[in-house]
Amino acid sequence: RLVASSGGMLLAFAYATLAGWPIPAQRAFLMLLAGVLAWGLRARQVPLNTMFAALIIITLLDPVSVLSVSLWLSFTATTALLLWVGHQPQGMSAAANAWLWLKGMFWVSLIASLATLPLIGFVFERLPVWGLLANAFLVPLYAFWVLPWALLGEILAILGLSLPASSVFALSGLGVAWGNDVLLYLHTLPWGSLWLRSDMPWLFALLGLLLLMVGGLWLKQRRKYAAGLLLFSLGLYVWVGVSEKTITQASLYVWDVGQGASSFLSLPDFQLVVDAPGKQGSKFNGGSIAAQNMRHLGLLHADAVVLSHAQSDHAGGLSRLLAHLNGVGELWLADVPNNHQYVQQMLAQHSVRWLKRGDRLAIPGGAVHVLWPPQGYAPSNTNNASLVLEITLDTGKKLLFGGDMQKYVERRILNDVQAVDVMLMPHHGSQTSSTNALVQRLKPKIVIAQTGYKNRYGFPQGEVVKRYRDVGSQVFDTARGFVRVNLDTLVAVQKK
Repeated sequence: RLVASSGGMLLAFAYATLAGWPIPAQRAFLMLLAGVLAWGLRARQVPLNTMFAALIIITLLDPVSVLSVSLWLSFTATTALLLWVGHQPQGMSAAANAWLWLKGMFWVSLIASLATLPLIGFVFERLPVWGLLANAFLVPLYAFWVLPWALLGEILAILGLSLPASSVFALSGLGVAWGNDVLLYLHTLPWGSLWLRSDMPWLFALLGLLLLMVGGLWLKQRRKYAAGLLLFSLGLYVWVGVSEKTITQASLYVWDVGQGASSFLSLPDFQLVVDAPGKQGSKFNGGSIAAQNMRHLGLLHADAVVLSHAQSDHAGGLSRLLAHLNGVGELWLADVPNNHQYVQQMLAQHSVRWLKRGDRLAIPGGAVHVLWPPQGYAPSNTNNASLVLEITLDTGKKLLFGGDMQKYVERRILNDVQAVDVMLMPHHGSQTSSTNALVQRLKPKIVIAQTGYKNRYGFPQGEVVKRYRDVGSQVFDTARGFVRVNLDTLVAVQKK
């Protein structure tokens, strides 16, 4: 046994080294080391105490690890498994052992999934509906295929046998591809990508408390009560988590997304996102920020998403926005050639409303007037193909969204606009826009420039800001934080 234990320690050390010593590997190695030392010293070992000792050692060696989600997921799952997973009896037939192993894998996955559910919801704001099914396939796939082939390939590579190592790594990669295919398929199932509202941190704490009560009842052999409380807890969690906050007042949120544009008009019965900036394909950009901010408001869907024009600082984050909400009703775009090319890959999945100059739309709580561009408009400067919308609320308040329209467009729409209450500064406050004639005509009470902190363009430019202030406008700049405007009282508040 001493030889077996020592060999196991060496293999565990080698595996953790190859893996780069992530926190779960540190925990597993330290717990294994404690078990081997306890056996060698003929000392009594309490697994739960061993696990907490491992936690103390890890945090002493790397205090910053307490900020790692990996640490808390690893130790939360392991604590639950040590408390609620029983021991498999010995001396049974191979068939019986195989059946018990399958049952054990199910219970391990179930307990680990339930134990980490509150933390996953709090950190990732997601509901892993198909997580248990994914584990049922991926755990044995990685345990019996991906990792063995990968370790063998690593050993062969260390020995200098590059050709067989490449072949073995290809087999391991094949397993990874199978796993990814399964995950992508589960993602397409109903509720495969379900987001939770994140404005109620107490919900995750309540779920954790209820799950602890379920575990206590289970340990006391009160299984029916435990099952009933579990169903009630999960039902309450899902029902509250995917419900949306009731909106009672009209508000405009202009997000701080760096040198880009994204805003959110929230009405009691209508939610409108205007622009989602970012680099296409990036995982974290203005689109994901806008969706995350909406979830923090208790909202999980948008009735419509407007793309002012097809440039990355307004539309590059569209795919991330769509992927980070539970639903989007329509996409609103100007009916111009550049936009048709930009969103052609998304047309099959989302309904698109093509807008042109002169269109009027009725929305719950107001009306939308499309001021620009004409249908089929294809200027040399794509900024002038920006969708310009005037939104009039039932309360009489007027808003103007002008995208990056420049002086030519401003002159063309001058006779179609009147004074507005709130507007977004065209083209982020560049001198190419906000002509004196337009500013004098609109006289906005509140105007907001969407810019990045210390941006290299110097937006909003001082001369432009002065024009607005000269007509009595309150001027805000998202470089100092996002802006919320109460559209009932026209009070604006800026927060970082």
